Amino acid sequence: MKERMRLEKEKKNENKGVDLKVQQKRKHSEEDKENQKKKKKKQESTESAKEKGQNATNKEEKRKKKEQEQERQRMMLDARKAPAASRWVASTTATTCTDDDEVTIVNDPPSATITPQPLRRNSSLN
Repeated sequence: MKERMRLEKEKKNENKGVDLKVQQKRKHSEEDKENQKKKKKKQESTESAKEKGQNATNKEEKRKKKEQEQERQRMMLDARKAPAASRWVASTTATTCTDDDEVTIVNDPPSATITPQPLRRNSSLN
């Protein structure tokens, strides 16, 4: 049945003859398809290039942000270190001895040794 219909169509087309305009349209439609494919490829390549550029800028922004955060952390650490160092220097100079001071060394007898006590008591003792 299908074969018969196909043959009938071929006969019909042979009798009519193909119009010149129809042939041109068919040719142009093939060219249009090719052009559309080329345009699509170009568009995809430009989109991928844009995405790559966007990714690169995002990476650069993240890197800069990370560097800024590290710098801020260093500044905060330095700001805390300076007063602490000055306090430490002031406390160590006040406790250091000068040449005029006398220092007495006391030898403790062995019976006066300190035995450490546990910080927590076992619950079994209670």
